[in-house]
Amino acid sequence: MDASSFVNVTAPRATDGAVGKSVWYNLSVAALSVLGSVGNGLCCYALLRYKFLRSVPNFLVTSLAASDLVLCLLVMPLTVYDGLRQGGWTLGSVLCRLWPFFISIGAVSCRLSLCLISLDRCLSVAAPVRYLRYRKPRVVVAGILCMWLAVVGVSLPLLVSDLAYRGDRCSPSGAIFARNGVLNGCLFVGPTFILLVVNVCTARITWKLNRPRRIGPAPGQARTPSRREARADNLESNQFHPDQRGCSIRGSTARGPAGVATDAALANIPGPSLSQEHRRNPTGVGAASAMAYAGREQSSSVQRGNWQQIVNVMAMRRRKSFAVIGVVVGSYIVCWTPSFCVALYYAMHPEIRQALVNPWPLVACRWLGFFNSTINPIIYASMKKDYKRAIKMLLRCRRA
Repeated sequence: MDASSFVNVTAPRATDGAVGKSVWYNLSVAALSVLGSVGNGLCCYALLRYKFLRSVPNFLVTSLAASDLVLCLLVMPLTVYDGLRQGGWTLGSVLCRLWPFFISIGAVSCRLSLCLISLDRCLSVAAPVRYLRYRKPRVVVAGILCMWLAVVGVSLPLLVSDLAYRGDRCSPSGAIFARNGVLNGCLFVGPTFILLVVNVCTARITWKLNRPRRIGPAPGQARTPSRREARADNLESNQFHPDQRGCSIRGSTARGPAGVATDAALANIPGPSLSQEHRRNPTGVGAASAMAYAGREQSSSVQRGNWQQIVNVMAMRRRKSFAVIGVVVGSYIVCWTPSFCVALYYAMHPEIRQALVNPWPLVACRWLGFFNSTINPIIYASMKKDYKRAIKMLLRCRRA
């Protein structure tokens, strides 16, 4: 979220026209403020109350919700007040300084939180084994706190600046442009570029991992398994079916008739010993061996089916996790890129903005950015089962 995009449409007053002072516009911003404060507040409170939400991805999502909460709870009400107030700014210089300070904190922390979420997803998919060694909740929480401290440090000059307050008028954009306009521009372009690159890489890796792959031999290429393959099947069977360790196929790899006898025993074929059966009916032994081999083939197909099921579940989880991040990042880029571009254009051409009767592009883009902060908790609750469960429990006043 670009702090410089919050261009104050109330200054100068002569160029406001009907858009900035529209009652319907300010009422819609007030509604977004209430909905966004409730939604993001529930997301933050749910993490504090329910332990099943305390995972690394949810810590990062809560950081993003806290950023949106700053904008919905502290920035939007001041925007509505300034839009509806006819006699100028009457809240004093302290709140006028806090306004751009809150804007910068909410905007920069939101972008950096999105970058952390995207990097976490990308590393979890690209290098899960190595990354999980360092992906601890305490480490992530410490990183989030350091990020917020850095954001406060970047925004602190706005708190001690007098550039926003001009008697009866408060212009937060004036303070932001004068103090750190170039820095805020870099803090928008840089994280947005990182978001695009990281999410493209994550999508490519996820697509490669989720490509359909053949488990076992192709149809029409069935053959007798070798000893090494039989041992591998045995290990796989013990891994997925530990209660069937006694029914191994080790006998199938034994040398001589003993292996066939073991196959017959595994197939539960009653009869005399192998030597007697071989002398009486040689074809019977072959039938028993064929039945035993058919049993092994059936067991192997079941094992391949179980493994394919696990692969499908993992692929579905990867797709769903990336879908949540993709929707959040995509909505951020769609909602805030026009705001940044319009604000940057008007900053480079102030004479055009001075000539405007109704600065509707600024007002529309700012409303679109506020809307993004409001819909993020709706995205979490609709696409993440754990958040949906937690929100329902909070609304029903239930404990975990």
